[in-house]
Amino acid sequence: MSQETSPAEPRAFPWHSMIVWTVTLAVGTYLLTRHASHVLQFLPLVILFACPLMHLFHHRHHKH
Repeated sequence: MSQETSPAEPRAFPWHSMIVWTVTLAVGTYLLTRHASHVLQFLPLVILFACPLMHLFHHRHHKH
């Protein structure tokens, strides 16, 4: 007896995620247009801290 597997249906994009991205984009645009000199001075730190954060959030879906 073999079980037939149906193809995985694409997951719908969650609305709360779209709201978070919209707010992030709005805040980022405001900061870059009004406070560019302050934002640009911290850009190297943002890039440095982005690496561990990406590892933390992207590896949470692994089984181990």
